[in-house]
Amino acid sequence: MKNITLFLVLLVFAFVPESAQAQDGYELETLIVSSGSDPITSGVSGIARFRKSNGRFAEVAAQSEQAWLAYGQYFEKDNLTFLAGGAVGHVQSAPVAGLRLDFSVRLNELANLDILYWPGVLFEEPNAWKTENDGVENLESILHAQFGGARLSIGSVQLSYFMLNFLDEPWNELPGISYTRALQDDLVVSLSATWNNNEQDWMPWIGLIWSP
Repeated sequence: MKNITLFLVLLVFAFVPESAQAQDGYELETLIVSSGSDPITSGVSGIARFRKSNGRFAEVAAQSEQAWLAYGQYFEKDNLTFLAGGAVGHVQSAPVAGLRLDFSVRLNELANLDILYWPGVLFEEPNAWKTENDGVENLESILHAQFGGARLSIGSVQLSYFMLNFLDEPWNELPGISYTRALQDDLVVSLSATWNNNEQDWMPWIGLIWSP
């Protein structure tokens, strides 16, 4: 599965620019290639985000052990932006579906606050969480996951605090800090470090973000 997902990452970055132009009204908004771990990515990752002039949103993500397709609608008023949508995908071959709710407010020219909540359900346990692999029997009647939190951006520095509840694991607190630096007008590099409270360890991440 890791080889298949890596192949999908390469396909995304090979064909996204052309497909963005070919889709009816959709334009490529952001393209991210990264390595490392943060609250929602792990390993080699590719994420392509598209947007229509009417506010329609689509996202395709392929990573080492998971992938998803998200679709939704932006609602904007003054300095407020709200995204409501849904997503389907897999985590280690286990199908997953959920909601995506993102809220963003521009505080001033330098500061922005983002709040998000992504609840979801899994239709089977991912390989690493199966009882025969982790030795823990999951007694949940519904296999579910919840991810949410907030990120405050001030200039090139972002402070974040997220929480993740995945299957039978305890709630995981994930505070972090990141720094972005422009390489050119449409390309930035981002570095982040997130504290994984359950593992008692840091998760480093680096990514290139292209916004044509």
